[in-house]
Amino acid sequence: MYDLFYNISGPTVWIISGIELLLLIYLIYKSIKTKSLFILLVTLITFGLFYDAFITSLGTIVDASNIMFLSKVRFILHATLVPLLFIISILTINLKKPFKIAVYITTSLFIILGIICIIFTSYEVINFAGISRLTVNKELTNKAINTIPTVINILAVIPLIVVGIYKLIKSKNIHLLLSGGLMFFFSMLPPIIKMNDFMFLISMFGEICMVFFLILYFNKESK
Repeated sequence: MYDLFYNISGPTVWIISGIELLLLIYLIYKSIKTKSLFILLVTLITFGLFYDAFITSLGTIVDASNIMFLSKVRFILHATLVPLLFIISILTINLKKPFKIAVYITTSLFIILGIICIIFTSYEVINFAGISRLTVNKELTNKAINTIPTVINILAVIPLIVVGIYKLIKSKNIHLLLSGGLMFFFSMLPPIIKMNDFMFLISMFGEICMVFFLILYFNKESK
């Protein structure tokens, strides 16, 4: 399986980039049509995911050292947009104002923390499976600084799963649970199957599932 992933990584990341572009176009249309904050936030996250996949796919034809700034923007978008999942989760349930304010504050703090981590992170260009990409230099980056973004990513998905279970029980809408559950599954899968080298690629499948099922959730709730 390792050799298979090694050989198909380049074409696969282009396909993923194309799928996320289609999802982004649909979400922009949906956002304009519905003027929904939920859809707007999903659109922003999808833009970040598409940008990440597109810049990664460019690494099949361009050395990442030649697009260093564009590559670093990937990490900035990731740090500022992923925490929006906290807000997306609470938009699906009725929370009292103090709790909503607490979530907004928590989201802001996670965004600030993510940006601080970026400032103190060292990067390096690696060439693997035919893809040149910018990644974190773990040897030169403080272990805590390297760990915090991963923890934030996990924490951001958990509310989707918890609220998804609640929505499944209450309204028989399984899509929110699938959104968070599949994102979590694909994020945890690489170390389980000993494919950590392909974490960047495998997690993208989870990202597509997350966005797709968030769209299905909204469409079902809007009926």
